[in-house]
Amino acid sequence: MKEEIGTFVKTAVKSSAKIFLLSSIALFLGFIFNLFLLAFCFPEMKSIASNLGPMPIARAGGIGAVLALIVIVLELWPIVLLVIGFAFVFPFLYFLGIKKYLLGRELGNLVSENKAWFTDNVSKTLSEMIKKRVGSEKIDNWGKFISSKLKDLPTFLQEKENLPKVLRFILQTFLKKIGIAEFADEVAAAYEQKGTQDISVLEEIIKASLNKAIDKQMEPSPPLFFYIVFGANFGIFLLVKILI
Repeated sequence: MKEEIGTFVKTAVKSSAKIFLLSSIALFLGFIFNLFLLAFCFPEMKSIASNLGPMPIARAGGIGAVLALIVIVLELWPIVLLVIGFAFVFPFLYFLGIKKYLLGRELGNLVSENKAWFTDNVSKTLSEMIKKRVGSEKIDNWGKFISSKLKDLPTFLQEKENLPKVLRFILQTFLKKIGIAEFADEVAAAYEQKGTQDISVLEEIIKASLNKAIDKQMEPSPPLFFYIVFGANFGIFLLVKILI
């Protein structure tokens, strides 16, 4: 068990390094791309700056220079926004977009490649968690009880100090991706359909729901956020060229 967890964690760490590397490359390429766009916008920025009048207050010394700088920034706010947006905001959004896409893809690959081991251990862990919390409590509605406990999973995972942090992060990200509320309600409904109060059947129900969720939710999706950012980035560039 420990060896399997160690192998799983090592694979996850390698995937994390890959995600960070490719996201950093996206950040760098996004920065270079936006520098080219700013260079092509130079005539428009020059046109805006030509409307700036003389600043006699700048001759008044330190305070005058500061005031003059503030006035210049306010007068040339389109250029300031353009430079900040293209040089900093959009490259960072490219970084986030690629990171989000790669995180989903790598998580899907990691879980799918270790599906049997993953579902066996997660279903066992979750069913044991619920069994421990039953205690001597009298439960009138088992479906509602199971659903509420499963929805507390993020808190439970934070308390599981015996699990490696990487594994806890993977579980939390996985549960967020499949939708913890929907998953909890599905497990509760399946348990109620069994028409039994035998908590021992819960592990198989959770395992079946996990397999279903992996097949349905872990399919790789296109990097929509990246496309939206690129469209906004290039669209603003075109608007500047057309309108100014």
